[in-house]
Amino acid sequence: MTITLRPGQEQLLLDILRTGGYESAAEAIGSALETLHSQNEWLSENGSLDDRKIREGIPPLDRGENIPETELATHLAVWKRRSERYVLAPAIPSIDEALQIVAVLTLLKKRV
Repeated sequence: MTITLRPGQEQLLLDILRTGGYESAAEAIGSALETLHSQNEWLSENGSLDDRKIREGIPPLDRGENIPETELATHLAVWKRRSERYVLAPAIPSIDEALQIVAVLTLLKKRV
């Protein structure tokens, strides 16, 4: 199979390879595709759960029951720590976005 990358995608892939997180373009793209597959599976299993949570969360916001601005940074920090453990993102329809996820995962991998 031959895959043609746009110049921006190719540069992103080269940048990812330069970080040393992957030994080859095939490995980086394979990782992106595995991540995409996992995310799509998760979404198909849990998508309706997220929709329900969003619908349940709107009325409290309308009533002003939101997180005070002074506490927002703390809540976001907790969310960020959780998200670094579980990479759960919406479905990725393009190779460009899949490569961007590989870049993020590579950066996270280096922090651990």
